[in-house]
Formats: sequence, C-alpha cells, structure tokens
Amino acid sequence: MPRTGTDRFLPVRATDDRIMTCVLEYVDEQTVMVHDLIHTRTGGTWELRVSAYPKPRIGPAWLVERCAGLGLRVRHSAEGPRGLHIIVAVKQ
Repeated sequence: MPRTGTDRFLPVRATDDRIMTCVLEYVDEQTVMVHDLIHTRTGGTWELRVSAYPKPRIGPAWLVERCAGLGLRVRHSAEGPRGLHIIVAVKQ
C-alpha cells in the first residue's frame, strides 16, 4: 500500500553534520518517484541538495515468482518493519 501524507517522508540517516530524508511520490501502479533531501552543515551554515529519480514498484509476489523462474529457491519471504518485504533466495 502506498504511503500517504507525512508517512511519505522517510528518515534515512543523520549525523551531526548531515541529514538525509527521502520523500516518496507514487506516480502510478508501476512507478514511485524518490526525492532525496540532503542537508549538509559546513561551518555554521546548512546547505540543502535535492535530487529525484523514478524507481519501479515491484511487488513481493512478483519477485518471488521471478526468483523461482530463474532457478532460485526462496527460503524466506515475509513482511518486515515499516512495510518492507524481506526475501531470501538461494541458488539450488
């Protein structure tokens, strides 16, 4: 299920001098636009760099099926934290 509202903002990493946040914008059923916001402190000022790029939306069932079709054995497939899916596939 797509994230909406403030759930679209994902803190990625933070240090004393750098903060990275991603914002997800769901374009359609197949594409999500990822916006990276990187705040970097240099001296006493903060600088913001922004980039954006499209990423395909791949469902876990589709990926498990593709792994099996390529001869991989799926040992584990489950939903993890924050709606992420964890898939472990091994070469037979």
